[in-house]
Amino acid sequence: MDKHYERELLREIDSLREDNIRLRSALKTIRWKIEATNPQAWRMREVAHEALYGNDGENK
Repeated sequence: MDKHYERELLREIDSLREDNIRLRSALKTIRWKIEATNPQAWRMREVAHEALYGNDGENK
């Protein structure tokens, strides 16, 4: 693989990482707004977390 192609791939990977960070941040903001306006949403999240990780926080 030539160096030019490798640099282009690395730039694309960096760009995708940045996009991923922005999308995760936007999703967190949306989730917080939903939970702030819907008290049941917070409880549903707690129940889902307990189902996945149990009360001790370890993945089941």
